[in-house]
Amino acid sequence: SIEVIEHIPPEFIPKYVENISHSLNDKGLLIITTPTDNYPVHRKHYQHFNADKLRNLLSPYFEIDEIIFLNKENYLSRLLARILANKYFILNQKQIKTFVYKIYKKYYLKASAIDGSRILIVATKK
Repeated sequence: SIEVIEHIPPEFIPKYVENISHSLNDKGLLIITTPTDNYPVHRKHYQHFNADKLRNLLSPYFEIDEIIFLNKENYLSRLLARILANKYFILNQKQIKTFVYKIYKKYYLKASAIDGSRILIVATKK
Protein backbone atom coordinates (compact mmCIF):
# COMPACT_ATOMS: atom_id res chain seq x y z
CA SER A 1 0.00 0.00 0.00
CA ILE A 2 2.29 2.70 -1.33
CA GLU A 3 1.09 6.27 -0.77
CA VAL A 4 -2.60 5.28 -0.58
CA ILE A 5 -3.89 5.48 2.99
CA GLU A 6 -3.66 9.29 3.14
CA HIS A 7 -6.23 9.46 0.31
CA ILE A 8 -8.85 7.46 2.22
CA PRO A 9 -11.42 9.25 4.40
CA PRO A 10 -10.59 8.53 8.06
CA GLU A 11 -13.91 6.78 8.73
CA PHE A 12 -13.11 4.18 6.03
CA ILE A 13 -9.54 3.38 7.08
CA PRO A 14 -10.42 0.61 9.58
CA LYS A 15 -12.36 -1.23 6.85
CA TYR A 16 -9.50 -0.63 4.40
CA VAL A 17 -7.01 -2.21 6.82
CA GLU A 18 -9.39 -5.12 7.46
CA ASN A 19 -9.78 -5.71 3.71
CA ILE A 20 -6.01 -5.72 3.21
CA SER A 21 -5.73 -8.27 6.01
CA HIS A 22 -8.37 -10.51 4.45
CA SER A 23 -6.64 -10.38 1.07
CA LEU A 24 -3.32 -11.65 2.49
CA ASN A 25 -2.39 -15.24 3.24
CA ASP A 26 -1.62 -16.27 6.82
CA LYS A 27 1.53 -14.46 7.94
CA GLY A 28 1.25 -12.32 4.78
CA LEU A 29 3.40 -9.20 4.63
CA LEU A 30 2.06 -5.65 4.44
CA ILE A 31 4.29 -2.81 3.27
CA ILE A 32 2.77 0.61 3.66
CA THR A 33 4.20 4.07 3.00
CA THR A 34 2.56 7.40 3.64
CA PRO A 35 3.53 11.01 4.39
CA THR A 36 4.37 11.81 8.00
CA ASP A 37 2.50 14.36 10.03
CA ASN A 38 5.67 16.49 10.10
CA TYR A 39 4.36 18.24 7.01
CA PRO A 40 1.10 20.00 6.16
CA VAL A 41 -1.66 17.89 4.69
CA HIS A 42 -1.80 18.19 0.92
CA ARG A 43 -5.16 19.26 -0.55
CA LYS A 44 -5.64 15.76 -2.03
CA HIS A 45 -4.97 14.06 1.33
CA TYR A 46 -7.30 13.57 4.28
CA GLN A 47 -4.51 13.23 6.82
CA HIS A 48 -0.85 12.42 7.39
CA PHE A 49 0.43 9.91 9.91
CA ASN A 50 2.95 9.19 12.63
CA ALA A 51 4.19 5.82 13.90
CA ASP A 52 1.71 5.64 16.80
CA LYS A 53 -1.31 6.47 14.66
CA LEU A 54 -0.40 3.81 12.09
CA ARG A 55 0.43 1.26 14.78
CA ASN A 56 -3.03 1.77 16.32
CA LEU A 57 -4.76 1.44 12.94
CA LEU A 58 -2.87 -1.71 11.98
CA SER A 59 -2.70 -3.49 15.36
CA PRO A 60 -6.06 -5.31 15.17
CA TYR A 61 -4.81 -7.30 12.15
CA PHE A 62 -1.02 -6.90 11.95
CA GLU A 63 2.15 -7.19 14.01
CA ILE A 64 4.52 -4.32 13.21
CA ASP A 65 7.92 -5.68 12.15
CA GLU A 66 9.69 -2.48 11.20
CA ILE A 67 9.13 1.27 11.09
CA ILE A 68 11.45 3.36 8.92
CA PHE A 69 11.33 7.09 8.37
CA LEU A 70 12.40 8.21 4.91
CA ASN A 71 13.25 11.32 2.92
CA LYS A 72 14.96 13.72 5.28
CA GLU A 73 13.74 17.16 4.27
CA ASN A 74 15.89 20.24 3.87
CA TYR A 75 16.92 22.56 1.05
CA LEU A 76 19.71 20.35 -0.30
CA SER A 77 17.59 17.18 -0.25
CA ARG A 78 14.85 18.94 -2.22
CA LEU A 79 17.43 20.17 -4.72
CA LEU A 80 18.83 16.66 -5.21
CA ALA A 81 15.34 15.23 -5.61
CA ARG A 82 14.56 17.88 -8.25
CA ILE A 83 17.71 16.97 -10.15
CA LEU A 84 16.71 13.30 -10.18
CA ALA A 85 13.03 13.83 -11.06
CA ASN A 86 11.67 17.01 -12.58
CA LYS A 87 9.55 18.25 -15.45
CA TYR A 88 12.23 20.41 -17.04
CA PHE A 89 14.91 17.92 -18.04
CA ILE A 90 15.84 14.26 -17.88
CA LEU A 91 19.18 13.44 -16.38
CA ASN A 92 20.52 10.95 -18.92
CA GLN A 93 24.17 11.04 -17.96
CA LYS A 94 24.48 7.78 -16.01
CA GLN A 95 27.58 8.75 -14.03
CA ILE A 96 26.05 12.05 -12.86
CA LYS A 97 22.71 10.43 -12.05
CA THR A 98 24.46 7.68 -10.08
CA PHE A 99 26.57 10.23 -8.23
CA VAL A 100 23.55 12.37 -7.28
CA TYR A 101 21.56 9.30 -6.21
CA LYS A 102 24.43 8.04 -4.03
CA ILE A 103 24.59 11.40 -2.25
CA TYR A 104 20.83 11.39 -1.73
CA LYS A 105 20.86 7.79 -0.47
CA LYS A 106 23.77 8.38 1.91
CA TYR A 107 22.59 11.63 3.48
CA TYR A 108 18.87 12.04 2.87
CA LEU A 109 17.04 8.76 2.20
CA LYS A 110 16.89 7.58 5.82
CA ALA A 111 15.42 10.01 8.29
CA SER A 112 14.04 10.19 11.81
CA ALA A 113 10.57 10.69 13.24
CA ILE A 114 11.42 14.39 13.51
CA ASP A 115 12.67 15.16 9.99
CA GLY A 116 11.24 12.39 7.81
CA SER A 117 8.63 13.24 5.22
CA ARG A 118 7.57 9.60 4.69
CA ILE A 119 7.02 6.65 6.96
CA LEU A 120 7.41 3.03 5.85
CA ILE A 121 5.94 0.21 7.89
CA VAL A 122 6.49 -3.50 7.37
CA ALA A 123 3.91 -5.63 9.18
CA THR A 124 2.93 -9.29 9.28
CA LYS A 125 -0.68 -10.47 9.31
CA LYS A 126 -1.66 -11.90 12.70
